[in-house]
Amino acid sequence: MRLKKYYFDLISPDGTAMIVYSAQMQIGPMIIPYGAVLLQRNGENLVQSQRLSEAELMIHKDAIQVEHSDLSLHGIWEGGTSLQPQVLYSSSDGVIRWECLSLNACTEVHFGGDSYQGTGYAECTQITVPIWRLPMDKLYWGRWISDDGTSGLTWIRWEGRFPLSMAINEKGERFTASPIENGMRLGKTELLWKNSVVLRAADVSDSVLGRLSALHGLLPFRLRKMREEKYIASATLGDRPGSLLFEEVTWI
Repeated sequence: MRLKKYYFDLISPDGTAMIVYSAQMQIGPMIIPYGAVLLQRNGENLVQSQRLSEAELMIHKDAIQVEHSDLSLHGIWEGGTSLQPQVLYSSSDGVIRWECLSLNACTEVHFGGDSYQGTGYAECTQITVPIWRLPMDKLYWGRWISDDGTSGLTWIRWEGRFPLSMAINEKGERFTASPIENGMRLGKTELLWKNSVVLRAADVSDSVLGRLSALHGLLPFRLRKMREEKYIASATLGDRPGSLLFEEVTWI
């Protein structure tokens, strides 16, 4: 199995949150392209749309353009700090590679006839480990961007047979990420959040496929046994206010 997944997000000053996915999964000779957008305007219900097609990506040094004609979506993630690619896991089963393409981008997205602006984040994950051999039972992930857009950080934490705890900021400094009540301890600093709102809480097979749920049986069994919870919140890192997106994924 091979999976290449691009993740993009945006949070606007009014609290509107958008997540965009573009991915390709290969299972034996079968290749499954995928694109999706999640949109939650402040105080409104989550809007989701999925397609069996990938976005067209134009990745440049200072900007990333995302065009998904089937979703009527066009976006640009401009500026921000990119981080060095990381091999998070390597064994005879395969590898997991991760790269933050922009930690704190200035972002504008056109979708559904409307335009959204704010701070955004972009990353790419590549997995060649079979789903049933993934080295974690629980995944914590998050990204925080300061309100002025000058600072940002992201973290990844795994629990299971290959524990991992990593956080990196815009300076490339690395910390251990440890969950605390309503927050995360990052080295000697605490990221504390409040007023968290659930963006989505569902089995991954349902949330990923949405109206394409008839294809449920095509997904590997362990992928069908994953549950995700995504949140948006306001958060402070030390004394710096910012916006936060984070998730917890559990294999059930």
